[in-house]
Amino acid sequence: MTKLNWEQLFFDVRIRDLNNNNNNNNKFSSNIVDIQNEFDRDYARIIYSSSVRRLQDKTQVFPLQQNDFIRTRLTHSLEVSSLSESMGWQIAQILHTRNVEGFEDLKKLKRLPSLLKVSGLLHDLGNPPFGHFGEYVIKNWFSNFFNEDSKENNKLNYSTLKSEENMITEDEKCDFKYFDGNAQGIRILSRLQLLNDEFGANLTLATLATLMKYPWSSSNVKCKDENIGKEKFGYMCSEKTINQFILENMMNNKEEVRHPATFILEAADDIAYIMADLEDSVKKRLITWNDIYSEEFKSVIENSISELAKRFDKIDRFNYQKRFDTFSNTINKLSKDIPDYDLICSQNLKSFLQSIMIYVVIDRFTDEVYDQIMSGNFKNEALLNIEPLENILKHIKDLIFKKAFSSAEVLELELVGDTVITKLLDLFIPAILKISCKNSTKTKKEEKLVRLISDNFLYVQCLPKSLNDKDWRLRIKELTDYEKIQIVVDYISGMTDSYAVSLHKKLMNGRM
Repeated sequence: MTKLNWEQLFFDVRIRDLNNNNNNNNKFSSNIVDIQNEFDRDYARIIYSSSVRRLQDKTQVFPLQQNDFIRTRLTHSLEVSSLSESMGWQIAQILHTRNVEGFEDLKKLKRLPSLLKVSGLLHDLGNPPFGHFGEYVIKNWFSNFFNEDSKENNKLNYSTLKSEENMITEDEKCDFKYFDGNAQGIRILSRLQLLNDEFGANLTLATLATLMKYPWSSSNVKCKDENIGKEKFGYMCSEKTINQFILENMMNNKEEVRHPATFILEAADDIAYIMADLEDSVKKRLITWNDIYSEEFKSVIENSISELAKRFDKIDRFNYQKRFDTFSNTINKLSKDIPDYDLICSQNLKSFLQSIMIYVVIDRFTDEVYDQIMSGNFKNEALLNIEPLENILKHIKDLIFKKAFSSAEVLELELVGDTVITKLLDLFIPAILKISCKNSTKTKKEEKLVRLISDNFLYVQCLPKSLNDKDWRLRIKELTDYEKIQIVVDYISGMTDSYAVSLHKKLMNGRM
């Protein structure tokens, strides 16, 4: 494969212009010297959106929290944005010193951190209520719904609700059976965040490409191999044009190749969530400092730091051993009598390990695997997947799973999420499919349920067929089953945790 080119990778034409075959991007011109780039403008236009605001009431680890200290999906996204931008600056400066094309001056150099900043903010935009567990509930519901055997058990089934003229295809079914927040995020940005037409927030193609963590469709999920995350996917059938634009304009038509910035974004996500989940668990008193910093764990850290120092010694960019010694001295000096001793110790550990992980990412991206990434051959591992780090992170992840993810509070609220999302799908999917289903008669209740769906979701789905049609609602009957189901999934997955619970209670007369 021809090596990827940074000038192509920073392709900043917006999707509206691409659809209109206009690559000039209609960029704002002024006599004022402007170092702001199109990715800065992406950030400026999306930070005010309702989709970003809704992240404030979406689960990171602990659902429906009253404690302001505990992270929400928005807090996490802001942290990922900051980490991504910071690593982007450092990587860009290294590439600048090597005279890499695309990093010749400050204005060009600034594109990478700007791209990563906006991508970090938006990387979890498509997550449904109740986080990754919400994803699982949606996938499980549709797997049963499209399973012919389920109708024999008197369960809700597509075969009894399908429209003979506009049936859903097998590939389209995969979008729902393997529902993924990453793909839903691309859909929100390119369609659902309505400004004035069918192109959503009309972001640059490079931003969408960076966010496409898994550059293949849902139909490929069935074909698992050794590539990254084949159990997940990056775009839905309805957004396949976006992927085609990315292939043609940025990836030399090479399929299933990630944008290089995506590796940095993914690493920032991992760095942020692993240590934040630990900190939040300590704050909730589910984990103590003694649980974390056992003699066994201290030994693991010491050995791992020694291995990292040897591995990256020739690069000589970061003194891993010195950073560990500083952390150890700080912990040893802390009095156990100070308020929030456990939390302060865990925050020092977070700061230490995050700095270690940041420089592992920088060292690996710019030196160890740069050529593999730029040739599209770095597919089967993430930047943080090296043994010395994995030994440290395994201890932390196992502890979080045992003490936090398996706590009664989390399990109870996940069960609430299961009940809420399942029942909402039970109500809204039949209601919308019966609009034009000849085999089933819709009830008055189902008519009201469809009217309850936000007009925004209905309008967006009808928009390409009725751009200037005041009677656009009449077009709903003409939609395919795929498009109708998508309206409901857009509606429910876009809900905040609190709104989903509240709506469920109202529809069920206060019963959970």
